[in-house]
Amino acid sequence: MSSPAPVESNVPNGVYPIRGMVVSVDIPRRILEINHEAIPGLMPAMTMPYEVADPALLQGLAPGERVHGTLRVDSRGYIIIALAKS
Repeated sequence: MSSPAPVESNVPNGVYPIRGMVVSVDIPRRILEINHEAIPGLMPAMTMPYEVADPALLQGLAPGERVHGTLRVDSRGYIIIALAKS
């Protein structure tokens, strides 16, 4: 699994809904790789690793499960701040 990508300077800060399918979970590193739908105003659909604000959000997740949540984008990066199974 790769590391989360840094935020480019032209990416608008804010919070965005995220929906997709879990590809992999790395609890020690607090990383969720997700094949997500397009995020309107931010990026097209793709598979990408994201940092997760709270490792407890990753508990009980397995590859292939559908999830939805909230993605925060700021100077610190792309960070999932809320997540639930769909």
